[in-house]
Amino acid sequence: ILIRNDGTENIILKTDSSYLYDEGYTIVCSDDTIVVTAKNDVGIFYAVQTLKQIFLQSDGVIPSFEIEDYPRFAYRGYLLDCGRYFFTVDEIKRIVDFIALHKFNVLHWHLTEDQGWRIEIKKYPLLTEKGSKRSHTNFNHKPHGGYYTQDDVKEIVAYCHARKIKVIPEFDVPGHNVAAIACYPYLSCFNRNLEVATHWGVKRDILCAGKESTYKFVYDVLDELIELFPDKIIHIGGDEAFKERWKICPHCQKAIKENNLKVTKSDLQEWARIGVFEWAKKRQIDLRGGNVRKVRSSTLAEKNKSDYNHTITSCDTVSSKGVVDYIVNQFKRENNIDLSDDSISIQRIQAVVDKNLRQIKSGETVLISLPFISANAKGPLHLEMKVSLDKIS
Repeated sequence: ILIRNDGTENIILKTDSSYLYDEGYTIVCSDDTIVVTAKNDVGIFYAVQTLKQIFLQSDGVIPSFEIEDYPRFAYRGYLLDCGRYFFTVDEIKRIVDFIALHKFNVLHWHLTEDQGWRIEIKKYPLLTEKGSKRSHTNFNHKPHGGYYTQDDVKEIVAYCHARKIKVIPEFDVPGHNVAAIACYPYLSCFNRNLEVATHWGVKRDILCAGKESTYKFVYDVLDELIELFPDKIIHIGGDEAFKERWKICPHCQKAIKENNLKVTKSDLQEWARIGVFEWAKKRQIDLRGGNVRKVRSSTLAEKNKSDYNHTITSCDTVSSKGVVDYIVNQFKRENNIDLSDDSISIQRIQAVVDKNLRQIKSGETVLISLPFISANAKGPLHLEMKVSLDKIS
């Protein structure tokens, strides 16, 4: 509550647990009082951002109005790539102020790249001593470098949390790791002595998927990351991992042969990532990344199988929301997995259901197939569900 000079209330901020939307709010502005109502402090925070925007655009004179506002999307992310170009702590705070003003709620922080490693990992000091610096960028001659100490990271994460923003670090596996290989050559297939990359573009030297030392490195880095990022979400990339080295690497070929994999089909990459997902599951970490798919080999299927098959049949009327609610209830009842408060998973399930139901006619059957990751499920899931409808609404 803000108080006028005469002692009367000017702006009233109040929470109401019965309010429908977790991040939503209402603002009622009369001639002399502004009343903000929200379910929790997150909604109050977003209401204040709206008042800031109105104030900045109205020459300091706020008109009378009523607003009810809530987000369409549960995940509103901003990607900040510090791998290619380093931003100082103060510069990042300035960016965070702007994205908070626009009600973003996730900072996806890209911290490792071919052109620079930006975060202190105490078990591997060369990553920042050497890997954070490159001699030049593309065709100029100016050196570039910089990294964040673990104290810097904690400071930025706290700054984001105060503005209702989660922080997701990105540590790419297995590609985009020339800077790490430059520091520790044994991480590559052939122990190549490389320099931190100076030019843009996808590089052919990636982490070796056939060496145990690679996995030790990955797990060691992840172990330090989870201590720094309490939101328990980590992005491990996965895209643009060219396999030329793997095809001729004796270590990778041995892993391919022993596990009946095909490097040309990316089976080896998925086999390698299964172990990372197991690591995440044990620590209740929501692990995300590109190019995640359900591997078909018998070895991987045994390790990664989490299929759930359910059927809705002969419903008089089924809505999109009804199917989503059914899925959530089945997971909770039969598998003790509660997705009800996992808004990101719910949003993705909703999108897939909507797409399928738009394509089906009454009396037909549709197979809804959806691989997804939920922090509440503590690991990757694959949902398969047949829906047979008499009538669709």
